[in-house]
Amino acid sequence: MNGVVQMGDAESTDWLLRIALNPDEPFEVRRTALYATGIIGNGGPNGAARDVVSVRRCGGARPSDKKPSVPVATLVKLYDTISDRPTREQLLYTYARRSDNEPEAMEKLIQVAKNGDDTSLRQRAVFWLSQSKSQRAAQALAEIVAQ
Repeated sequence: MNGVVQMGDAESTDWLLRIALNPDEPFEVRRTALYATGIIGNGGPNGAARDVVSVRRCGGARPSDKKPSVPVATLVKLYDTISDRPTREQLLYTYARRSDNEPEAMEKLIQVAKNGDDTSLRQRAVFWLSQSKSQRAAQALAEIVAQ
């Protein structure tokens, strides 16, 4: 997978998304592929390779100068098209990572926290909202508590 991440082009991203959504793949492979779709971008091959190493060492940290190559709108749509909980949890994590800079990711976290049909995933979305320093996240959490 490292070689694909290093390429960083649209075809590679599409391949990673196919792997991430393939239920026949082991979950760990799918999770890594989904995470990688968010780290390959404009940093060039060497930057992407460093990011993959930092994923392994730091449990998900990535330099802030990298722009993910998969549009957040694509990742938001994925949530409603898949049904397995582990992949949805990974998507919530991805939204949380991108929510400070991409309002659509924040809104999806809020939607899941307020209206999700899976209690465990709603709790996970609330957790990620609670980790944000965003005023929008704080407002959403206050609304959830007031319900």
